Amino acid sequence: MKPGTSLEITLTGKNLTDPTGVLATFPCQATIPTDNKNGQDAGKLRVQLQVPAGAPLGYHGLRLATKNGMSNL
Repeated sequence: MKPGTSLEITLTGKNLTDPTGVLATFPCQATIPTDNKNGQDAGKLRVQLQVPAGAPLGYHGLRLATKNGMSNL
């Protein structure tokens, strides 16, 4: 994603219910929308990311924290 923009992404996998936060290796504000029962489906989760204009370019990682633990990077 381009610095200075926002983007909604959908994470897919297993055990994605009961999210508590997002850890990113780049500066961003990550929020987990609560509409449409988001966070209750074990297989997918929508996350909204806002990256400031001065964020560095490159490859970065993202992890999801849930009540059951942390995802892989």
